Amino acid sequence: MKKTNKIYMKRCKIIVFLVCLTALPIHAQRVTNIRAQQEGREIAVYYDLSADANVTLQIKIDGKKIDPQRLSGDLGRGVPSGEQKRIAWQVLDEKDGKFKAQNVEFSVQANAPWRTFVLAEAGISPMPFQYSAGLMAGAVSRVGAYVKARSSWQFAATDGTIRKDENGWYVSPLDAALSDAEMPYYVSGKTKNMQWLVDAGVMVRLVEPAKTMWYVYAGGGYGVRRQLLQTHDGQWLNYAPTSFEGISVDAGCMMTYKHLAVSLGANTIAFKYAEIQVGIGYVFN
Repeated sequence: MKKTNKIYMKRCKIIVFLVCLTALPIHAQRVTNIRAQQEGREIAVYYDLSADANVTLQIKIDGKKIDPQRLSGDLGRGVPSGEQKRIAWQVLDEKDGKFKAQNVEFSVQANAPWRTFVLAEAGISPMPFQYSAGLMAGAVSRVGAYVKARSSWQFAATDGTIRKDENGWYVSPLDAALSDAEMPYYVSGKTKNMQWLVDAGVMVRLVEPAKTMWYVYAGGGYGVRRQLLQTHDGQWLNYAPTSFEGISVDAGCMMTYKHLAVSLGANTIAFKYAEIQVGIGYVFN
């Protein structure tokens, strides 16, 4: 929650009116129990933080926002969750020992930190059985982006396209414009499943930051999946009925716990070939 505190204090040349308003709602109540008090030459603002966050302190004097220069303590990037967090404002040092105000308002704000990640990812297709491997990387706060690339890591130069006719023979059209160019080929039984894809998209956080966070992602790109058959004379031919090329669509979810990230999703190439994809990786911040 987002709160401001107002309490009375009077000491030496300092007259500070700290205002404690009813809490205003903020997602997941990251900041609660805000209170302020004078401690020697500084004003200390205490708060409880329910999840790791980037923390800032805003100060208004008589309704006008100021830019304090002497702040220290639990603020800035990546403040860990916990109770009794403390921000100190060295007000007398900043104001040369002279400070007088009737209305001072403190506001503690906590925002989800940007998290960058890299995952090793594997894709598996049950029909026909095939696998791929690659990387997924990105950055996300409430909303973010990612990019991924995977490949079967099997490659071969193709000499044409092969198909099967009604008699069971495999034929390869050397020139599609010439029907008499089609000729029978015997295959050796060796195959290669060649595939690659590149996707990019957006990610959205489902829950407020905590040690465990959930995200969903969706995107698209381009992909190629080819099944290659080898002939007895050593040529590799593309088997058209199980070879696809076109738009790749990608969707899934990702869970992070501290620095660990795992993902589960699915993708399709040209809406004809699909894979289930899983990943595991590291969250840097």
